[in-house]
Amino acid sequence: MEQPKPEPRPAGRGHAGAFLAGALILLVGSLLSRLLGGVYHFVLPILMGGGTQAAVGMGLFGMAYPLYNVMLSLSAVGVPLGISKLVAESTARGRRWEAARIFRVAVVALAVLGAALSVALYLLAQPVAIWIAQDARAAIAIRAIAPAVFFVSLESAYRGVFQGLQHMAPHAASQVVEQIIRVLTMFALAVILLPRGIQYAAAGASFGAVTGAAAGLAFLAIVIRRDRLTRAVWQERRVAAATRDGPSAGQILRRLAGLVVPIALAGMVLPLINVIDAVLVPLRLHAAGLGTRATALYGVLVGYAMPFMVAPSIVTTALAVSLVPSISDAIARGDTAVAKDRAAVGMRVTLLLTVPAAVGLFVLAAPLPQLLYHSPVTARPLAMMAWGVVFLGIQQTTTGVLQGMGLPGVPVVNLLYGAAVKVLLTWWLVALPGWNVTGAALGTVAGFAVAAVLNIRAVQRRLGRVVDLNATARILAAAAVMGVVADVVLRAASHHRLVLDIGATVVAGVVVYLVALAAVGGVRRSDVESLPRFGPPLGRALARLHLVRE
Repeated sequence: MEQPKPEPRPAGRGHAGAFLAGALILLVGSLLSRLLGGVYHFVLPILMGGGTQAAVGMGLFGMAYPLYNVMLSLSAVGVPLGISKLVAESTARGRRWEAARIFRVAVVALAVLGAALSVALYLLAQPVAIWIAQDARAAIAIRAIAPAVFFVSLESAYRGVFQGLQHMAPHAASQVVEQIIRVLTMFALAVILLPRGIQYAAAGASFGAVTGAAAGLAFLAIVIRRDRLTRAVWQERRVAAATRDGPSAGQILRRLAGLVVPIALAGMVLPLINVIDAVLVPLRLHAAGLGTRATALYGVLVGYAMPFMVAPSIVTTALAVSLVPSISDAIARGDTAVAKDRAAVGMRVTLLLTVPAAVGLFVLAAPLPQLLYHSPVTARPLAMMAWGVVFLGIQQTTTGVLQGMGLPGVPVVNLLYGAAVKVLLTWWLVALPGWNVTGAALGTVAGFAVAAVLNIRAVQRRLGRVVDLNATARILAAAAVMGVVADVVLRAASHHRLVLDIGATVVAGVVVYLVALAAVGGVRRSDVESLPRFGPPLGRALARLHLVRE
């Protein structure tokens, strides 16, 4: 049977606008999701009683996640990207009916795998808590989170179809639904179970991942049957089934495995790094003679400092997810120039947002944790982790580019090199007097820096230069001016009310960064015009005011 030819699509700015539109939708959903999720980082310690008790609770809560994330990477991480790539390639070739078939095969496989891994995590809880986390109290939290692997695994299949069709709204909405239910469950169970002991409060908080994932899955299952675009795909699949056209289940699984396994391995590296932290940091803190404070200091690292470094990555996560099907589509049509343009836009957006975020976080490293946690000891590791914002962002964006190019194994290898650097630095520095968890923070930043640099080299070898050095220098100059002014404002503040001091510093920093960026020509008109809907008129208006460069 002769297959219909894919409709040609015009090259140019519309390509960047299309993937940026998807990224923007995901970004809005991720922002709302992270805002809801970020609330627990600040509220949960308060609900756990604050002080050392809360630090221990956050430490136990943090110990439940590393192994859970490793299990999740086996069954869910990489699945949305793998499915989205196959779906994008099918639609680019005019074979949309394959999307539904890919989804159905993936759902069955993930249901079996997710259930098996949930059971395994539950059974491994006690030995992991004793031998790896070195705190038997963590077993309850690990068992509480185990069922979430099953629900998240199925959820990933639904999200992959929407991503592949570059229809990001359901994905974004499901994130918000998931976080609302997750956070409400965490707060309710932490309060209810705290009288039984801090380990039970931590377990209650961990169980929020289960109810949240179940809610997100239910939402996507409803939407996928009611959505106009996916209904059309299901209809085309029935036509294809009548003619026995399309790949078999075995062929789909082999193709999906070829994509997902390398991406899953890449996704597994980060959870394994967290497992390494969960093992090495307490171990080396004991070696430094801080045994009684080991769990609390680990809680400072993963519960207080780490969330600040990870928070800005909502932007680069959205970019990376949107870049995969977008670049896959361009590569499938043989349009390398468009793929390079999309990668370059993604890199510029990443630097425009992560560089000032890193500078601002460094300036506010002392007052922020003091305001939120009454924890001055967090200032040093947080100041160190601030610079990881840039490297983590670059690593995520370039990983999305490489995955879209059909090279999912490259970022895995590069991240492994970064992980090796992190392990060496963590082992050496954490046990040194005066370093403790700040050494682990430095190891994390160095690891992401290595992975980011190697990823950039890999992209540029295949697509050409995607990092505009001139634009990067302008961004760095604007961020440096912002940092100096923000520091001056913070030092000149009254220090009577930290929330007002921090607010004034943030407002001054944002205004100065935007003005400095415009003064040095750090934003291109084409980048602004690539934004969906309001981009072209905004670009023209800013050009008339000489706030963007051509």
